[in-house]
Amino acid sequence: MSDAPVRFDHVTKRFVRGQYHDSLRDLLSRLVSLGRRGRKREWFNAVDDVSFEVPRGEALGIIGPNGSGKSTILKLLTGIYVPTTGEAVVEGRVAPLIEVGAGFHPDLTGRENIYLNGSISGMSRAEIHARFDEIVAFSGLDKFLDTPVKRYSSGMYMRLGFAIAAHIPSDVLVVDEVLAVGDVGFRARCIERMHALKAEGRTILFVSHSPYQVRSLCDRVLYLVDGKISYMGAAGEGTRRYETDLLSGNVGTSKGGSERTQTDSRIEEVTLLAETSDEGIVIAPGDPFELRVRYRNQRALGRSPVLSISFLRGDGVTCCVLNSRENDFALEASEGTHFVRVRFDDLPLYPAKFSVEVLIWDHDMVVVLDELSAGGVEVRFEDQGKINRFGAFIPKGSFRQEAP
Repeated sequence: MSDAPVRFDHVTKRFVRGQYHDSLRDLLSRLVSLGRRGRKREWFNAVDDVSFEVPRGEALGIIGPNGSGKSTILKLLTGIYVPTTGEAVVEGRVAPLIEVGAGFHPDLTGRENIYLNGSISGMSRAEIHARFDEIVAFSGLDKFLDTPVKRYSSGMYMRLGFAIAAHIPSDVLVVDEVLAVGDVGFRARCIERMHALKAEGRTILFVSHSPYQVRSLCDRVLYLVDGKISYMGAAGEGTRRYETDLLSGNVGTSKGGSERTQTDSRIEEVTLLAETSDEGIVIAPGDPFELRVRYRNQRALGRSPVLSISFLRGDGVTCCVLNSRENDFALEASEGTHFVRVRFDDLPLYPAKFSVEVLIWDHDMVVVLDELSAGGVEVRFEDQGKINRFGAFIPKGSFRQEAP
């Protein structure tokens, strides 16, 4: 038997489509709707025969279009729903963050809701008290602790909810699309916190519509379409398939195969031309950086495609982009395989971990023909101590003392 803390074994969850009574109030209102008397129930599978495992210390991204079953899977894992058939198993304590404000009482203050939410999550009062200051510091809501949360914005709800969930002593952290709410800076801190929890051996299930966040955090992805598994595997390939399906209008059809959608131009390989250490590729701010792209035109194109290379921070922020069109470089438009060498003369980026994303566009840069994640690069100062830094890039400038 597998020792993975999260296991789905041929799980199906069925719901009735449209209105149906599951409470006395709904039943009474339904009885007065005589025109609906005798209507047959129409069932559908929100999750359809899904099986997967998540080993300890792994982060699994769950992606797919709206209505694909992502949130249903998380609710099955957290016990909110019970499978219609199959078995959903989670071993250990779960820290769920599947809805902004879930577990909060609107009339209680932020302080009181920390204790309430922590208790609901299985923490003792002593455990909550021991972590109280960390939770407050992470949320940044110390000035609003004694304000009823019904006066909080959705971003403040998310701050408090994530701060609690991220500090619960848990084995499994379950995060739904709540990071779409709130400011960019806090979302970056959330991603960093999840990286730290993963390094500690926590298992993470992360639902997000941001492919960059998923690639930054997750080892693998579960790509769902209409409740079925369309792809299960490497995060880069899974998010690429999802984005390709979105662009081509094919989302909604589960292919189940390994073929990528055919386009006029395909990126076949990207090679980062830098030394790799045990820590991956590490460069200093301002260093030059080169990569080599192999692409193939499936047919002769009327006009040159455009190549762009982006550096994306872990929170999904695009920190810099270099594209061939703005550099007056025309890619080869003839049919066949071609190679392009790309050089950044310098990368004045503040220290962080970045993913390198390579896209090939149509000539007018309206449609993405293909995309490939080239891997990660860390920008790091070697000789400077840790200081607070804000922003994405290091500007050139100077300071000068003047007399009053």
